[in-house]
Amino acid sequence: MADKTGPRNEQGQAPSTGGDSTTERLREKERADHGRANRARIEHKIEDNEEREAATARDPICGMAVDAASPPGGKTDHRGTSYYFCSTGCKKTFDIDPAKYVGKP
Repeated sequence: MADKTGPRNEQGQAPSTGGDSTTERLREKERADHGRANRARIEHKIEDNEEREAATARDPICGMAVDAASPPGGKTDHRGTSYYFCSTGCKKTFDIDPAKYVGKP
């Protein structure tokens, strides 16, 4: 009866069949790990950007982006909604006739 295990080297290992070598498998794993690291960095950047956008408001008068945590022009609450301003001039304009600016894109 013939030996069905096939040829072996001195260490008892089967010879390479021309498939993926260990080096090729390691390089593939390295690429996969690098991809995961990139995805993690990208996801972190997205989270940071979302936090910044959530902390930013638009001045309803001029449309300028304003830091909602410390708006330079102050803040006005109108009908349950807070509005943030880039300057006291924009705030005064809004306070005179808020209905004129509410709902403005």
